[in-house]
Amino acid sequence: MKMFDWKQREADDLHLNDMETAKFSFNTLQPAQGSRHSKTRRGRGIAAGQGASCGFGMHGQKSRDGRPTRPGFEGRQNPLYRRLPKFVGKPLGSGHTRTLYNPISTSALSKIDAGSL
Repeated sequence: MKMFDWKQREADDLHLNDMETAKFSFNTLQPAQGSRHSKTRRGRGIAAGQGASCGFGMHGQKSRDGRPTRPGFEGRQNPLYRRLPKFVGKPLGSGHTRTLYNPISTSALSKIDAGSL
């Protein structure tokens, strides 16, 4: 626990750990203490903790604004989705229809006479 974290020192959640006397309902539910962290505001000055380069370093593509690279990008290496062959064999799209079969049980076939069909 940090010494300057006065919110955690003043929080008295010991009654929540007592399972015999604690009453749980939807209006008293809350996350476990220390499990949720506030979002750090990046690029708001040196005093804010994540100022200037905001933890991204000084140079390079990943430190620039916007998304660094597209999904699947591997940097000069042929990406996985281009190395693998195309997925063929499954009929997809328009023009492909599934053949429907009606299952016939063997008990139903045994009830039919031999020369009736």
